[in-house]
Amino acid sequence: MFNDFYTDVHLPEVAERRRSRRAVRYELVDAVRPPYQGAPRFLAVYEVDEKSAAQRRHSGPPYAKGPEVWQRHTTPWRLWFRRLDPGAVPSSG
Repeated sequence: MFNDFYTDVHLPEVAERRRSRRAVRYELVDAVRPPYQGAPRFLAVYEVDEKSAAQRRHSGPPYAKGPEVWQRHTTPWRLWFRRLDPGAVPSSG
């Protein structure tokens, strides 16, 4: 129920409200070996433009409330990053 809601409702909601170019959810399929045990089972990636990336909050109505199991979930960590231009040359300095 949790995964169905996340994949079928939450992922598209976030993608739309963050004006994502692309949204993908990955699932870890192989066992993680030491020293990396405890890795998250899923990873959601949202590709957004620079303007959308600068806004940490979505725009629009609240997200769907979802099933009870969803309401009790916590997110142990989040990672925000900015894509670097692979063609850029570092300045010397």
